[in-house]
Amino acid sequence: MIQSGDSITRLPFVMSGRLNAVVHVPGKQGGQIVPIAFGPGEIAFLSYLFNRLPSGIDLVAAQSSTVQWISVADIEKALLHDPQLMVILVKFLSLRLREVQARERANFARNVPARLSASLARALMDLPARPDGRLLIQSTHEQLAASCGVSRPKTSLALKKMEQDGVLKLGRKWVEVLNAPALQALAN
Repeated sequence: MIQSGDSITRLPFVMSGRLNAVVHVPGKQGGQIVPIAFGPGEIAFLSYLFNRLPSGIDLVAAQSSTVQWISVADIEKALLHDPQLMVILVKFLSLRLREVQARERANFARNVPARLSASLARALMDLPARPDGRLLIQSTHEQLAASCGVSRPKTSLALKKMEQDGVLKLGRKWVEVLNAPALQALAN
């Protein structure tokens, strides 16, 4: 485990499954939370690792995953012995960082219903099949708010609007998705 203030000495490479990185960014109104998912073949790193702003990052296995932790020292040693490898890696990391920054910016630009819908759509991907075919997400409004970086009151208002529109049904500590295509459309 890497604690707050520790140097990053290893980077996680997702071999299978999915990791969610949740970035806690301080701000004037209690901060923002930026959720970003990483899939197979991706190195889970964010631009926040390379700036001097204080932030916290949690990596959560969103589903059963295989992760290979790559030592930064091993990367440095390999690069010093093979200049061509260094060029390839620098190009790859530059491209990857631009992709991740685009994801971060895109998430900040989304409105509350879009962010909430995207979070619910991600949760749907992890649901086990039920014999009755229902799409039940076990989650509180507080947990949903945290997963998409929105305040709890705004999350509750957006959920109630989606319920009125027939997209989902709300219960105590659960949300049932009634119209998955409509939910996906809201997320996009």
